[in-house]
Amino acid sequence: MVSQRKKRAPARWSDLPRELLYTIFANLTNPLDVYRCGVVCVSWKSVVATILPHLLLHNSNIYDRYAGKDNIFMFFNILTKKIHKMPVSKVKVLGRFISTSYFGWLLSVLLSPFKDGFHTIYCVRMLNPFSGQEIKLPSLMALDSPMKLRSITSTSPSDPNCLVLAFADNLFFCRPGDEDWTRIEGFLNACSDIIFYKGHFYVVNFDNDLFCIHCNEVPTSEKLPLQPIKFQRILIKSRHCSYLVELDDNLLLVVRYVSSEIFGYPRTFRFQVYELNWQEKKWIEVKSIGDRRDSIG
Repeated sequence: MVSQRKKRAPARWSDLPRELLYTIFANLTNPLDVYRCGVVCVSWKSVVATILPHLLLHNSNIYDRYAGKDNIFMFFNILTKKIHKMPVSKVKVLGRFISTSYFGWLLSVLLSPFKDGFHTIYCVRMLNPFSGQEIKLPSLMALDSPMKLRSITSTSPSDPNCLVLAFADNLFFCRPGDEDWTRIEGFLNACSDIIFYKGHFYVVNFDNDLFCIHCNEVPTSEKLPLQPIKFQRILIKSRHCSYLVELDDNLLLVVRYVSSEIFGYPRTFRFQVYELNWQEKKWIEVKSIGDRRDSIG
């Protein structure tokens, strides 16, 4: 007798259960392998997005430096609590200051060998640590410290429609390929944090004023008319800093209280979280965020 069983179609890798993919990807020891899995197909990419990014650590291992292993990125996997080393062959890591990270790209700042009169020129790049690809951004001069420079992008820097907002002592705007940064006028006080939320950049300063950045041909900033938050100084030697977070499609303001009372070192002792009510134009304190504390830093 000839078997009448129908032949099964071969299973597709893209049809593997998300739970299984998450378990596999979370236990990969090399961040580069996780990144490569994310380019296999759309379903794998969506799972990888919940695992990356790992935390990038400063490589202060003196032995590695003297052994000629300067081109190493060190990542901390929050899920497995392990540190992984990833060699980078296409770019030189030593001498760069690595700052903020968005869409898997790092903001890289390094000292230029050229000078403009008495001004020091800093070369600014967007660096993909996995592929080694670099995207050149306009240089900056007269930075008090490159460590102060932060940036955020609207999309991946490889996207031709990408917008870049950077801040140090001032607020700057550019698109990859521009020759110069455009300084944004109308922004008051020093910048505390930036977020790209629902198609717009939002900036909060150290007075907790919220600004919307309009990225027109001439970028401008608009201070939103919100009711101010009243803060109380809990300790004599304490201060607070704020940053913006998107959670469940809502815009949150996270206020971190820092004290220098303990052994003379800054120490975080309290957080407060506020959600923006767009209709009432005010921040409303959030009493609980459940088990999603990692989502707000």
